[in-house]
Formats: sequence, structure tokens, C-alpha cells
Amino acid sequence: FINTEVGINILEENRFINIIRDVTEQKKAKEQIEFQANLLETVGQAVIVTNPVGIITYWNPYAEKLYGWSAKKVIGRNIAEITVPQLSQDQASEIMSQIGAGKSWSGEFLVQKNNGTIFPAYVSNTPILNTKGEVNSIIGISTDITERIQAEQALKESEEQLRTITNNLPVLISQIDKDLKYTFVNQYYYDRSTFKSGIIGKEVIDVLGEETFNRALPHMRKALS
Repeated sequence: FINTEVGINILEENRFINIIRDVTEQKKAKEQIEFQANLLETVGQAVIVTNPVGIITYWNPYAEKLYGWSAKKVIGRNIAEITVPQLSQDQASEIMSQIGAGKSWSGEFLVQKNNGTIFPAYVSNTPILNTKGEVNSIIGISTDITERIQAEQALKESEEQLRTITNNLPVLISQIDKDLKYTFVNQYYYDRSTFKSGIIGKEVIDVLGEETFNRALPHMRKALS
């Protein structure tokens, strides 16, 4: 079966013409549009569409959850008033200038909720151009990266603490990679080394000397296996 659309033109009394048109492709296109719209409604990222000057025209449900504003409250308002805190206004202006020139922008950006809470987000802004090459609209996708930032900070602090501890231990501590090059030495190791031009990245044999290296080589290979 095919999808058809029937039109009837009456020419005069008792005479008419049936016009039957195949609308299969039209129906498929409509279904595709509906699918894409549903996808935007359910995706786990904030999807915001604005016009070229930043007026919000679309705000998906996840944006409501992330920023605390309902779509009804923000449609027609400028994005800068809704999600951009004062400390990010200058950066936002630079980003809009870049997008106005038809270029995409992605990166970390501080945004805010409707209660004023500021948090880090990864934002990707893409300009949509018309047939003349002019910016017709802007699609912004944002994700809260607070947990990632906190995890990175915790890891950094842990590494710094571990480095402080190892640097103060009165024992020789070093780390080498599979190519037998140094990736870390503690301060005690460095202070007692005759190789003073920098050890990280150097081959172990160059630092220890051939005789000591040959004695240590079986142990290093065993540790790396």
C-alpha cells in the first residue's frame, strides 16, 4: 500500500476530477522530524536553541532540570540573562562574536542555575547557517562537569601529597617505563645522583652507568613483566 492524498475539483454539475498524489516521502519526512524532536526531548544533555542575538527559541526538558528554569519561563528571553553569571559575561561575548562569524565553539564554561548557583559545564555551541551563509540560529549543548572537576582536583591533591611524602623519605625511589626511561625519581634519589642535568625522560643506563645498569637490568625486566 502507498500513502495517498485525494483532491477533488468540481468543474461543473455532475463533473469532477480526482487528483491522487503519493505522499509517502512527505509522511516519512514528517516521521523523521517527529523522531528528532522526541530525541531532543529525551536526551540527557541540556539542548538550547537561540536566534543569532541569543534569544531562546527552544529549551529541552533536561535544560529545565539542569538550570532550574521551565521552558515557559525562558522562551523569548536572552540566554545571557538566564544561564550566564556576571563573571562569565565577557567570555560569553567573545563566544557570541565567534559564533556570529559562523564558527563553532566548545569548552569549559561557568554557568548558573535559576537560584544563582554557579557550576562548571562543558558547552558546545554550533551556528546553523541559512542558504546565504548567514547565522540563522545557534544550538548549544551543555553538560554539568562538576563531578569530573572535583575528581580531577582530588586526584591532583592526592598526587601532590604522595609526591611530598616520597620526596621526604630517606630511600631511593624511582619509576621507569617499558623503554627503561625515568618517569619519576624522588628528591632523595636525585640528590644522590651524579646525573644533574635532569633525570626524567633519560635512559636508566645513562644515569646509572653501564656496570650498575647491567646488574639492575634483570630486576627491572622482572618488575616490568
